[in-house]
Amino acid sequence: DAEVVRQYLLENGVSEEELVFSSVDISQRYRTEYDENGNYIRDYPDGYDLYQSLSVTSEDIDKVENISRDITKLIESGVEFVSNSPEYYCTKLDEVKLDLIEKATANAKERIDIMSAGSGAKAGKLLSATLGVFQITAKNSSSESYSYDGVLDTSSRFKTAVITVRLNYSAQ
Repeated sequence: DAEVVRQYLLENGVSEEELVFSSVDISQRYRTEYDENGNYIRDYPDGYDLYQSLSVTSEDIDKVENISRDITKLIESGVEFVSNSPEYYCTKLDEVKLDLIEKATANAKERIDIMSAGSGAKAGKLLSATLGVFQITAKNSSSESYSYDGVLDTSSRFKTAVITVRLNYSAQ
């Protein structure tokens, strides 16, 4: 059925470069034999099950979403097909990280200046700076989505990226 699936995807705008078929997984199937009293006698080979997966990688998110939801044509043609939910990755993650670090650092400096002014002091020299882990979560997700090790949500199309910056200044 791989060729039927390939043709279906090509007809729906997926290019050959966006398709990757895995190798075929084969597992032997067994049938259990019992005697007239229901006692186990033996298992004997009864055929094979073959499975093959396919990945579509594309920057055209709408196309992939539509195809993953509408596989009726394939099923009607007799193809046994399971469509998983798409996974969404940030293709410009390095740029996002640098932008987050820059904004978080500026925000931390503004907050220390406000705190210093409120206490009659002035922020002096930067003594140390540390970054927390990046958290890339589903947009509008709860704080329960965060992890000590960081999070990279792939289930949601729209994401929120967060980094914690800690700056230690001397006080003057």
